[in-house]
Amino acid sequence: MKEFHIDNITTPTILQGLKQKVADDSICREVFIKTNITITEQHICLGGIKGYGSCPGDSGGPVIWTGSFEADVSDRNYLLGVASFGPLCGGFNAPSVYARTTFFMKWILDHIRE
Repeated sequence: MKEFHIDNITTPTILQGLKQKVADDSICREVFIKTNITITEQHICLGGIKGYGSCPGDSGGPVIWTGSFEADVSDRNYLLGVASFGPLCGGFNAPSVYARTTFFMKWILDHIRE
């Protein structure tokens, strides 16, 4: 795999993906309050395992859930969030933070042109 380096961080040049679990909101708030960052309902936190998380260049990337809410509908992809910030490439046992798409849904729908 080709890589390049930014401030001693090895960054892949090939698209990466990672399966993550939603982190408990209270744990996420506790982690980030130490950095004067307030986690609110507009955020969704994922992961929290050292070595697995968002990296520089991931901002704006999608959090996708594939599945279906209806038995007669095949799986679909749902955009749950957009990468925002977090510990550098999962460098700590702390979750990465994403903008929660559903929180902004009204604004998105109000600004989409048909």
